[in-house]
Formats: sequence, C-alpha cells, structure tokens
Amino acid sequence: MVELSRELRQVLVRHLVDAGKNSTEIAAELGVSRHTARRDMEAVSTTTDAPAVPDEALGKRPVSAAMIEMTDAMGAHLAVFEKAGQSPQEAVEFALATIALAYRGAWKFQLYPPGMAPRVRVVQLWPYAAGDNRKTIEKA
Repeated sequence: MVELSRELRQVLVRHLVDAGKNSTEIAAELGVSRHTARRDMEAVSTTTDAPAVPDEALGKRPVSAAMIEMTDAMGAHLAVFEKAGQSPQEAVEFALATIALAYRGAWKFQLYPPGMAPRVRVVQLWPYAAGDNRKTIEKA
C-alpha cells in the first residue's frame, strides 16, 4: 500500500469525518493506527478552512452540468458500478466526490494553483477484509 502524505491523509480524514465516520473506522479505511486517526481528526477539527463543499455551492448546479450527453464510454463505466450494486446516481456522486476531493487537496496544499486541474496518478485500494459490509459483485 502506498503511504499517504500527512496533508493528503488529513484531507481524506476531513471527508470521512464529514461522512460521520469515527476514529476506528477512519483508521481501518486509511490503513493507519487509531492514534494517527485521532490525531488527524483533531488537526482537521481545529482548522478554520472552508468545509469540503463550500456553503454557496450546496444545492447549486454548474450550468455546464445541466445537460450531460450520455456517451457509450460513460454507459460502460456506469455498468461497472451497477455490477457492484450501485445506482447510476450513486456512481456519479462517488466518482465526482472522489476526484473533487483530490482537486481540493491539491489546491489547499498548494500542489497546484487554484483552478488548475491536477494530474491524478493513482487511486489507492485497500485489501478486502472478511466482514466488509460493502456491496459485493455477484459472480456470473
């Protein structure tokens, strides 16, 4: 597993805290100790940065997203999520939230100038653990 920088880990911790996760769940999700998770939770709770989604953006939709043409490639990508039991809505929200989180982290920690699209190089996966309560793919 690739080790995350503290800055990126704290961006992820903020997202997980906002999603209602506790320190034990965050530690398991990120592959760190509960002590590290608690320390990161304290660090992100004391920052005065804007929330992950700015208040002014809640409930607003960019004009460009008002109508998105469904391409064959998008349909094929959505089919992968559906195979894992996610609705198209859940799939799109998850994908957008994941990439938006990376963008915000890149801008917050000045890895890229604000407004410039960062190059996303890798998506980190955690090994499956018995008892994982996420939806699983049915074998055909």
